[in-house]
Amino acid sequence: MKDRAAALAGLLLAACVDPAARYDTFVSRCTARETSACTPPIVYDPEVCTRPEPEEVAGVSLFTISLAFAAMKPVLYRLDTTAEVVDDTLLVTHRATPLDKTDGETPVGEAFEVTYPVADDGTFTAALPETVTPAAANPITGGDVTTRLVLTGSMCSTRRPEAPEGGVDTLCGTLTADISRPVRLSTTGTFTSQRHHPGKSWPSPILDCAGLPPRPMSTEVP
Repeated sequence: MKDRAAALAGLLLAACVDPAARYDTFVSRCTARETSACTPPIVYDPEVCTRPEPEEVAGVSLFTISLAFAAMKPVLYRLDTTAEVVDDTLLVTHRATPLDKTDGETPVGEAFEVTYPVADDGTFTAALPETVTPAAANPITGGDVTTRLVLTGSMCSTRRPEAPEGGVDTLCGTLTADISRPVRLSTTGTFTSQRHHPGKSWPSPILDCAGLPPRPMSTEVP
C-alpha cells in the first residue's frame, strides 16, 4: 500500500512539470504584454488598508483553490459569507460548498464552515477543518480527497468618500495544504474569493492576487 501511495504521489508531481513550466511562461508573457486578458493585480497596501465593515464582506462568492502541483486545475466552491463585530473584533464566517468540476456552478458534496478573526490592518489567517473534496468537484485526480487547508490573506475596506457603499469584491492570498487521502502530501498554493453580484453572471475564476485565469493542462499557452 505504501509503495502504491508513493507511486501515486510521484505521478501527481511528475505529471505537472511540463504544464507548470508552460503556465509560468504564460504568466511572464501576460505580465509583459499588459493586455486586457490579464486581470489587474489585487494590491494589498498596509499603509492604506483598513478592516472592512461586516456588510462589506457578507454575500455570495466564487471561492477558488489552486494547488502548486496543479495550478491550472483549481477546485471551486460557492462561498456564503456572514460577518459580525464581537468585542471590537471582526469575525468572518464562510460556508463553502464544492462545485461541479465540469460546469463550476452545480453544488456537489457536503459544505463546511470556518470562522476567523480579521486584524485591524485587514490581514487574516483561517485554519479550515478537515474536509473531503468529492470526486465530482476534483479536476486534478477525479477522486475523493481529504485535506486540511490554512489560508493567509487580506481584505481591505473599499469605502471612500466617492464610494460610500463600499464592498469587498475580491479576497486573495496563499495557502498550505495537508492532504491525508488518498495519499499523504503537503503542498502550497493560492486562493481567491470573487463576489457574485445579484442579477449578474457567475464570475470567471482567477487563481491568485495577480488575477491570473486558469488554463486547461492540455492547452498550450499563447
